[in-house]
Amino acid sequence: MSAATEARRRVPVHEGGEDVGGWAGAVMRWLRTAARLVAVNLLVLTGTLLGGVVLGVLPALGAASAVLAAMAAGDPPESVTRAFGAAYREGFRRANRLGWPLLVVGAVLAADALALPLLASGAGTGPAAVAAAGLLALGSGVLVVGAWFLAALRRYDEPFGRTWRFLLLAPAASPGTALAVLVTLGALAFAGWHLTPLLPLLGASAAVLLTGVVVDRRLDAIDGTPSA
Repeated sequence: MSAATEARRRVPVHEGGEDVGGWAGAVMRWLRTAARLVAVNLLVLTGTLLGGVVLGVLPALGAASAVLAAMAAGDPPESVTRAFGAAYREGFRRANRLGWPLLVVGAVLAADALALPLLASGAGTGPAAVAAAGLLALGSGVLVVGAWFLAALRRYDEPFGRTWRFLLLAPAASPGTALAVLVTLGALAFAGWHLTPLLPLLGASAAVLLTGVVVDRRLDAIDGTPSA
């Protein structure tokens, strides 16, 4: 048997097909990526519940952001679970210490959204529509700042004041990135509406991955870092 034939028979299979060429390798890589996304999504849910929801959601999303950013950079962790767990434990206090304003604003917006039916029944549809439009605008702003927050949490080590000055100024100074984040989330919401079974499998991880890529490209430009 020739050396070339032997080499073709012994194609290394590492990390789900990264070393396999052709369509078979491409399929294996896509399957491995999908499996990682599902795993991260389930880990986000688990981490959120472990933190009692309120204290668990930001550390869980922060850990997901770290794992998914490594995947996007082409350097996925050997074990998604171990990498997520380490990032979750190490970043638990910091994520909550820096991100509590997002939790407060999010809670207020959720309470206002729940009160919209009462407003509509009491004051009519006109005031309720105006209130709904305001909530939509504020909610969109929170989503954009949240996407920047996860990237800043992962990339920088700054105190509370400097972090929030950056979060309040940088998205406003980068309207194209803010719009791209909202378009991405809107597209994912549209896909989730029509493919509801995928939401519990990919909802959070897909949103964190794609918005993280969008924000990272802008931050690379700001920081003068070459994009991968």
